[in-house]
Amino acid sequence: GTSVDQLRENFFRMQMVEGYITSVAKFPEKIDREDLLRYYEDHLGDYTPQDQIRFAKIVVRHQDHGGAAAAEDIMGQIVAELNQGADFGEVAKAMSDFKPETKGDMGWVNRESLNVELADVLYRTPVGGISPVQTLEGRYEIYKVIDRNEPKSIPFADVQQEIEEKMLTEQKQKARESVREEIRKKGHVVMIVEPRKKDVSQAIMK
Repeated sequence: GTSVDQLRENFFRMQMVEGYITSVAKFPEKIDREDLLRYYEDHLGDYTPQDQIRFAKIVVRHQDHGGAAAAEDIMGQIVAELNQGADFGEVAKAMSDFKPETKGDMGWVNRESLNVELADVLYRTPVGGISPVQTLEGRYEIYKVIDRNEPKSIPFADVQQEIEEKMLTEQKQKARESVREEIRKKGHVVMIVEPRKKDVSQAIMK
């Protein structure tokens, strides 16, 4: 139910108020290096990639082999083959009940996305190593750690400009909000626009 003229008038009023706020808001044009470094240290996690691990697993389900005893026998055969030097991926392709077509490869996974028990097993297993058999509800599992990506923080010098831009933006927003709050405390803004003239306006703050 709002007309185009009303929308235009409202937009013009908002532009005038925002222009006034920008003209009186006070904020720095540059951030001290010490403040930038402090921000970097306080938000170091934002500049540190997540810890990732790549692993493969072989799963033997009870239900796929007629019960726990039979599944345990199958897993015993798998362990025997691995101990004899068989390739983990090939064994997974031939005998796993989970993703045999990908040789059990789970790809790269963020540590935070793993449950605590699984993460504990994987991170106690060296790269290239094979974990002990895990007895879980309804299945047996065994894992091979293919690779691990230890997180390294991005150097401060590489993100210094990004941090400064972010801090300047935040300070500008705070300064503008401070001016808005002062306006709210003092009164209200009345816009008087003379008709039939372009770009003629007067802002009166009471």
